[in-house]
Amino acid sequence: MKTRYSAIIIMTLILFSICTLVPTALLHTESFSENSVLLGTNTTTKSMKLDEVIQPDVQLTMMHFSSSAKTDDGIYYVCRRGMDTVAYFGVSQVHYCVDNVYFSVEFPGSNGVVPVGEEPTGSVTNYLFGNDPESWRTGLADCSVLRYNEIYPGIDLVYKIQDGNMKYEFVVQPGADPSAIIIRYSDADSIEIHEDSVSIVKHGQTIQDTGLWAFQKNNGVKDVSCMFQCQDESSVMFSVGEYDLSQELVIDPAIGLAYSTFIGGLREDYSLAIAVEDRYAYITGYVASSDFPTAYAYDTTLNGTYDCFVTKFSTFGQSLVYSTFLGGSGNEYGYAIAVEDGYAYVTGYT
Repeated sequence: MKTRYSAIIIMTLILFSICTLVPTALLHTESFSENSVLLGTNTTTKSMKLDEVIQPDVQLTMMHFSSSAKTDDGIYYVCRRGMDTVAYFGVSQVHYCVDNVYFSVEFPGSNGVVPVGEEPTGSVTNYLFGNDPESWRTGLADCSVLRYNEIYPGIDLVYKIQDGNMKYEFVVQPGADPSAIIIRYSDADSIEIHEDSVSIVKHGQTIQDTGLWAFQKNNGVKDVSCMFQCQDESSVMFSVGEYDLSQELVIDPAIGLAYSTFIGGLREDYSLAIAVEDRYAYITGYVASSDFPTAYAYDTTLNGTYDCFVTKFSTFGQSLVYSTFLGGSGNEYGYAIAVEDGYAYVTGYT
């Protein structure tokens, strides 16, 4: 299965980004929020991607209900982006509304599960609509994770705020069957299914659910082969390759930023190539900074005006596995890099 990575952007320092996968909303902090608006019923839509519904500035606020406070719309949580894009979370279903036009994502054959908020952010949200205090809702604790426990036997559906975006994933416990998962895109005119993405077509516009990735965390992150597969004209399921049945499996059908970091020194540094193996990223290029960061280095010294460098990042970009200068008294440039079994091979010019 192919894993997607973003381009490297260089602005004096090297901005290095890796993309991994989806829906989001607005209120200037990152958390979950109570429903107070009903779904629209318009019949026109706006082009969008599922992984852009609730991009940067995300707020999701936990919805508190009692038997006397619960509304009739069946919405327990809402995730809002400004006034034009909203995601509503109901019982085993999510409704997306864009400019008062909506479509739904449902999970046929699932248990009727009410979403549960987790990981409070410490902030609260108040809704004061109208002049009747009886209809106000106050002190609703924000949270950053929303979980549908056991939406299928042994499988949780989890929405979470991560790096300013909202993403979702299926967490498959040992022994559970990932083929039980079905995603139905309701209200769509048609869907187009590809191995790692689904295009939802409505009123001539296209909405995309992209960047499918499955993995296990066992002595590091291990990719698992996974593809979208047609279930019927409006539904998809997952075709999963071999994996360790004794370990938890995560199926992540969406792309978001996994990590982004600067690397460089006080002078001009350039990254020209990247290779990835087992979620470790390797980059090469050339640098003029004598203080370019090194770790477990073959050479810790800048020897010419420009030296080639080779750097390996940890799987989530928090640290350097190694980083080294590579060059002599002249100028050296790294132009390409390949990796096999953890060994990096660099070509360039000297």
